[in-house]
Amino acid sequence: MRRFEGKSVLITGAASGIGRATAERMASEGAQLFLLDVQAQALEDTAKAVRELGADVETRARDVSDPDAVRGSVEIASRAWGRLAALCNVARILHFDHTLKKGQGRACSRLASPISVAIRLARARSSREPARASAASAGVAERSAPGR
Repeated sequence: MRRFEGKSVLITGAASGIGRATAERMASEGAQLFLLDVQAQALEDTAKAVRELGADVETRARDVSDPDAVRGSVEIASRAWGRLAALCNVARILHFDHTLKKGQGRACSRLASPISVAIRLARARSSREPARASAASAGVAERSAPGR
C-alpha cells in the first residue's frame, strides 16, 4: 500500500519547482491533492500531471499571503475530502522593494511570511485532529509521511 493512499494533502506553491515536485511525489504515494498557487495556468499544468499519475486533484488560484484566501481554501478542501492529513507550505511570498529602507520590522515580516502561512493553514483546518504541517524542502513528502 502507498503511504498516502486515501489521505488528503493541501499544497501551497504547487504550480512549479518544489511545490510541483511535492505534488507529484504525493500523487505517486496515493494522496488526494488540493493545490494552491497564484499562477493559474501553471497550476493547471501541475494538476494535469498529477492526474496522469492517478491522483484526485482540486486546484484553486489563491494568494496565500491573504488570510481569508487561506481560510476559505482550507474550508473547501475539508468539505471536499474531510480531514486533511498533511499541509505542505511551499509557496514563496516575494516583496520587491528595498528591505533596508523599509526598516527592520518589514525585513522580519518578510522572513516570517512562509511561517505565517503555515500557521494560518494549521489554524484554518479542523481542530479535531492535528494534521502534519511542513515548510518547503526537498524532503517534504518524507517528513510528512504517516508514522514519522
